[in-house]
Amino acid sequence: MRINNLICLPKFCIKNIEHKNGKIMIFASIKSRRSQCPICGHFSTYVHDYYHRRLSDLPAFQNTTVLVLRTRKFKCKNQKCTRKVFSEQTIHTNRYSRRTLRASQVLDSLSIELTGKLGSQLSKQLFLPVSSSTVTRIAFKQELPVIKQPVILGVDDWAFRKGVNYGTVLIDMETSRPIDLLSSRDSANLKEWLKKYPAIKIITRDRSGAYSSAINEICPDAIQVADRFHLLMNLSDALDKYFKSISKEIRKVITDKTDEILSLSANEDPCKSRDFKDHLSVQAASESKEIQVDQRIDNFNKVKELQSKGTPIKRIATILKISRNTVRSYFIQETLSPRIHPRSVNINLFSGYIFCLVVFLPVRHVLA
Repeated sequence: MRINNLICLPKFCIKNIEHKNGKIMIFASIKSRRSQCPICGHFSTYVHDYYHRRLSDLPAFQNTTVLVLRTRKFKCKNQKCTRKVFSEQTIHTNRYSRRTLRASQVLDSLSIELTGKLGSQLSKQLFLPVSSSTVTRIAFKQELPVIKQPVILGVDDWAFRKGVNYGTVLIDMETSRPIDLLSSRDSANLKEWLKKYPAIKIITRDRSGAYSSAINEICPDAIQVADRFHLLMNLSDALDKYFKSISKEIRKVITDKTDEILSLSANEDPCKSRDFKDHLSVQAASESKEIQVDQRIDNFNKVKELQSKGTPIKRIATILKISRNTVRSYFIQETLSPRIHPRSVNINLFSGYIFCLVVFLPVRHVLA
């Protein structure tokens, strides 16, 4: 395989390749013998001068690649043309650019998908290092896609600065992608935008009256639906209003249920109630004993056994694959001390007590 095919720059003639300090330098020139004037379009073969362009290219073998391109300046022989001297250009580079077109495409994708800081960090990992401000500048230079006629449109407000000023975001709900941003959330701006795209069938929006009036005026045949967030808000408001309207009935049900519990507890045999409490306490104690089984006991018993045989601390730590500090602490303990952490809370230790509180506390509270 020839080196030109490997580098994939068919219009260039590769002169030399050097590798220094993690950087690959490719020295090349343009094959064509003539070049076209960017003003008048005439071709010229009269070379005026030479200069070298340093262009960042895609990395190779985890090395930063720099293309040193020997570029010619041509004289334009068209007497009517205002440009007397021009530089030759290729399809692999943009005018005045310091990167090849394929390297620029990678950075274009980074600038859209990531923020300036994250894009800069990832570009260094890809051996195309640029600063965060460069990533932001590349993002601002991107051309916005052409807005197609949406069928299902989402309308909502968004904050330029929260609590200070707001705008309107328009989303194509079929692709779930924003298609435009308006400078305010007034009905006038939305009306002007809807006039350009009147063939909208369904519009999802919030509960804003400004949006509703603009849609009714410009797109009266469009179906208006609440979005998911505001649909849940409507449901919450409706349920809150409903429960407030039957608050008296709810209080009566609670009172009747409390009286029923009190009557049942009064008719129960005191001995049975005492036996039930004793059963709960025994159950809680047995659960706590099961939980208190420590996984360190096995190692602790082995350490004590080896200690009785006179085995040194270092040897025990090697055999059991634990630290010498742990062995040393086991040496001075007669029984294994429980593991206590200031933030550890084992709710299973108290499940029996919680059950007792849940069962008997409401009755005591009502009796009091």
